[in-house]
Amino acid sequence: MRKYGSFDLPSVSRDLKPRVTAFGYKVVYLPESPMANSGGLVFEHRLVMSNHIGRPLTSDESVHHVNGDRLDNRIENLELWSKSQPAGQRVADKIAWATEILRTYAPHRLAQ
Repeated sequence: MRKYGSFDLPSVSRDLKPRVTAFGYKVVYLPESPMANSGGLVFEHRLVMSNHIGRPLTSDESVHHVNGDRLDNRIENLELWSKSQPAGQRVADKIAWATEILRTYAPHRLAQ
């Protein structure tokens, strides 16, 4: 099984028309995306969030459906989650981790 679920879909067309996986997520064929799997498929909810924030998602980021409906990929129903956390517990490690989080998600706060 792949990290983000199965992409095995019957007769996936090579266009942007979404298809639904066995797990109930929409995927689109977009092989040029950095978030595409080896078959060129991208989860639509990840693509919507990526477009919203203006960059590809990182490997430690996931997208949560607020209302639980995996087919509802409106941006107002999506939340960006991060699985990132510091490996160590030293204060210096936590400060470095927090600085990186701010650099990624709120760079304007570093200037304050």
